[in-house]
Amino acid sequence: VAVDHTRNSTSIGAGRQSVAASRMDDPRPVSDKAYIKKSINSLYKYLMNSGYDHPITIKSLHLPSAKDFNHIVTFLLRRVDPTFNDGSSSIKFEDEVTLAFKMLHYPFTISKTGLVAAGSPHTWPALLAALSWLVELLQYDEVLKGSTNEDKNDDFENEKNMKDIVNDPEKMVKRKEKAFFTYLLDAYESFLCGDDDRYDQLEEQLISVFEQDNLLIEREKEQFMEVTLNILEMMEELDQKG
Repeated sequence: VAVDHTRNSTSIGAGRQSVAASRMDDPRPVSDKAYIKKSINSLYKYLMNSGYDHPITIKSLHLPSAKDFNHIVTFLLRRVDPTFNDGSSSIKFEDEVTLAFKMLHYPFTISKTGLVAAGSPHTWPALLAALSWLVELLQYDEVLKGSTNEDKNDDFENEKNMKDIVNDPEKMVKRKEKAFFTYLLDAYESFLCGDDDRYDQLEEQLISVFEQDNLLIEREKEQFMEVTLNILEMMEELDQKG
């Protein structure tokens, strides 16, 4: 069964815009040893933390068997579509994998020939990079689901709340962190959608938030200086009277 977003177990793909059918060249250093090592460690950690129930080691992930690869990609894609590779479809496994990644808008080409020989030194780096991308997508989705509406819409425009925030450095830092985190989530989704205009708009919004904070801090600073000067003048007057 091909990926059917009407029955997905995650919010991945919901409301996404279509992207261009053409595929770009992969700018990632997929054959670099350090990149491969980092990707393997990340994949292994995610599998272990997500209840992967097949034997796997970091060593075996350097050149996995075709069976290992099938288990891994099936496990990951079932977190998007629980019906993936459940035996009810006549579609070849290789076709189902490429179709699933295409529907998830993976921006690079996955070779069906490479899927047949998934664990070979020639094909594994590119497939590992695809799995790493999928893991990042799943992690993004988990974070997004864990981010409540309260977290994402934290009364940024409430004047009284903003006055309290400006007067509390910890709250100000927290506000900036939430604004930046929200930006990261939305910007990443825009990247996955290929929506460059939305991405630029989000950058402008983030800059606007920081500029607003700077203006508020400057205003509070001016008010503080004015109060301080008034106090000094009062003290001076009291000294003269004394």
